[in-house]
Formats: sequence, C-alpha cells, structure tokens
Amino acid sequence: MNASAAPPVNSSVPNDALAKPILVGVLLDRSGISPVPDDDEAMAIEDVCKFFGGLKPIHPATIYKWIANKGFPKPVKLGPRTSRWLKSELVAYRRTMIAGRDGAPTPPTGKRTKSP
Repeated sequence: MNASAAPPVNSSVPNDALAKPILVGVLLDRSGISPVPDDDEAMAIEDVCKFFGGLKPIHPATIYKWIANKGFPKPVKLGPRTSRWLKSELVAYRRTMIAGRDGAPTPPTGKRTKSP
C-alpha cells in the first residue's frame, strides 16, 4: 500500500458531517460542564454501601445523611424509584475521606451540632 495515498472516503456521508465530532453515550457530570465517560459504572445503593463498608456494608441511611449534608455525590435518577451513583464520583469522595484522616477536612457525618 502506498503510504501517501489518502484513506477511502465514504461517499454516502456529506463532507461537513465528517468534520464535526460526534459524542455518543456521553453524560455530563453534576456541574454540567465536563463529560463523564459512558463506561462509568452505575452503582445501586446496595453496591454503594458495600463500596464504603467492605465486608460490613454501611447502612443506606448513612449515605442519605451524607447527601443531606452536601458532601456526598447525589445519585442519577433513572426513574421514579430508581437511582444510581457514578463510581468515579464515589472513588473521588472516598479519596477525600482518606485525605481527611491525614489532616484534610473530613466529609460530613450526618450528626447535627448545637448552635451556640
């Protein structure tokens, strides 16, 4: 094959369509700015509890307390009774928890504090 030869062009596709990037299966993250890869795993509440608790999963109420305190990633609603969390967001949150044990701010616990 000649190295200088141009690749064959599909004549059924207009030239201007070839120049435009096509995003297929791309979700936007919570800020709506940066794309989230479509192969990011969607995790059910049971899997989220195991992800943070290991062999002794944490209770789902703990997840919802963390969400209420504005620290934990909110789920993606798939239907009226179906929610999933993006694993990439959970990994990032867990990293903040690990950093917190070394002196960085820790995620909210869900416990209320008395105001002075």
